[in-house]
Amino acid sequence: MDDGGGRRTSPGLADRPAGAGEEGRGGLVDDRIGSRRVVPRWRSSRRAGALLVVLVLLDLGVLAGDALHRYATLQGRFPAFAGWRWDSQLDWSWAEVLGYVQLAAASLVLLVVALRARSLLLGAWSSLLGVVVLDDAAQLHERGGFALARAVGVSEVGGLRGGDVGELVVWAAYGSVLGLLVVLAHRRCADAGLRRASWWLAGGTGLLLLAGAGLDVAHELLAPVLPGRAGYALALAESAGELLAMSLLLVLALVTALTTAPTTALTTALPSGRAGRA
Repeated sequence: MDDGGGRRTSPGLADRPAGAGEEGRGGLVDDRIGSRRVVPRWRSSRRAGALLVVLVLLDLGVLAGDALHRYATLQGRFPAFAGWRWDSQLDWSWAEVLGYVQLAAASLVLLVVALRARSLLLGAWSSLLGVVVLDDAAQLHERGGFALARAVGVSEVGGLRGGDVGELVVWAAYGSVLGLLVVLAHRRCADAGLRRASWWLAGGTGLLLLAGAGLDVAHELLAPVLPGRAGYALALAESAGELLAMSLLLVLALVTALTTAPTTALTTALPSGRAGRA
């Protein structure tokens, strides 16, 4: 295909096997797929660090509101924080809403980058995070979990309510499907930069699961035997872990967007059969 400037171009997918790359003025250029990655590398990006600091400050702000809400509820102090939305354990609380926004933004950013870079891997990650935020906001796993528990007649398993066990089963079901898609796309992707970004996204998602599922289960099991303050501290740690993980995922998504340019046709076939610049 002629790009209008006398150069021969050929389209390619960012997830196709790539050949040797060469240095270009805007970053690293892959000879086969024509993808260009902007330098400096995203791991050393100062913008990422600054953005993460801002998001963490927002997280700490809503978590401080949760602590003040506890004082308002138990001691009548700080009445401005007496409203239920300051309780981070409740769906659609301010903490939950902040998490929804961050995770939805991360999913949207990854979707845009996936379309521009024609990356199945980033598309899979966008789908996974999008389903997670939709599930959390619409309380799908809670509804599905309790419906499943009623259907099979389970009231309690190992100290957990039947509905809690059902929630874990529903989470595991859709998580396994989406996780498998990510793994398959990751294995197929030959772009080292995108694979590196995928590993970082996996780490952020693992932190989210540790807080959202692991600490949640621990809180349900230990709440009856823990003193009030210890139980509250565990619940607050769960909320903090979820928020920090969502902030990290948003930063990773934005940095991936900044460092992955659209896939363009930059190559042409040489008489020797190798790909190079026209």
